[in-house]
Amino acid sequence: MVLVGAYTLTLLAPIEGLGNMLTEITQSLRTFGVFMDKLESVRPSSRRHAEVVPMSSFQPAIEFDDVSLIYPGATVPALRGISFSIAPGQQVVITGPSGAGKTSIIKALTRQYSPGTGSIRLFGQDIATIDVRTLSDRVGYVSQEVLILKDTLRFNLKIARAEASDEEILHSLEKAGLGDLVPSLPAGLDTILGNRGATLSGGQRQRLALARLFLRKPDVVVIDEGTAALDIVTEQRVLEECLTTFDGKTIVIVTHRPSAMVLGDTLIVVQDGRVEDSGKHDELRSRNGFLSRVLSGAAS
Repeated sequence: MVLVGAYTLTLLAPIEGLGNMLTEITQSLRTFGVFMDKLESVRPSSRRHAEVVPMSSFQPAIEFDDVSLIYPGATVPALRGISFSIAPGQQVVITGPSGAGKTSIIKALTRQYSPGTGSIRLFGQDIATIDVRTLSDRVGYVSQEVLILKDTLRFNLKIARAEASDEEILHSLEKAGLGDLVPSLPAGLDTILGNRGATLSGGQRQRLALARLFLRKPDVVVIDEGTAALDIVTEQRVLEECLTTFDGKTIVIVTHRPSAMVLGDTLIVVQDGRVEDSGKHDELRSRNGFLSRVLSGAAS
């Protein structure tokens, strides 16, 4: 009987592990809603024809119209009737205190969560009518969390663009401040990265995500605290590279760091799920609001 019980436990262990794995996968899919579509695109046989979303220079690149969002199980809305628009080619910084709703704006924009009320439009088209795969092709998104597969460095970068050459991959790594990574690895681009990028530092993982971004040609670039693990000097250099590389594209940078707030030509300050203020950096700095308080604290 003891032997049977032990054998039963042996059989159940993999099943329990599978259950844990499925839970983990579900959480990952929620956080990285479009990542698996990108993974499929590496395999030519699984590519799907994506719809074409027309662009119009007469329409805002991004427009939030009275958007409210409450997460499942939550009682307090993350976004409360938020409205703003970003013009094509505009470089915008979204800032505000922790928990203000900055990341919730991006999660709604990338369709990780659907708003309860209001609408979000991309170049005039409601994103609810845009295929998620097409949306991910149009909006290049980098967050604090980077999903890295236990595969080669090359494969982890080709997820961004399957046809990318080694030369293009190396160039993207250089632009992301990882030019010295490949020579330091035992098998170069063929080096297997640890599970979830365990062999890389937090800063290297974030720069790898930026290298993926450089391999793509999105119409809108969104960086949601995607350089938070970098020191200020490296962050400044990498973000300036982004602004140069994607000059003419719509760029949205979400940050809490004063050093990064000066990069955009417009700032949007979010507080308690609402837009508290917006305008040019110098305008907001002269007002007695969040930006002036943050900059005063940074200077003291």
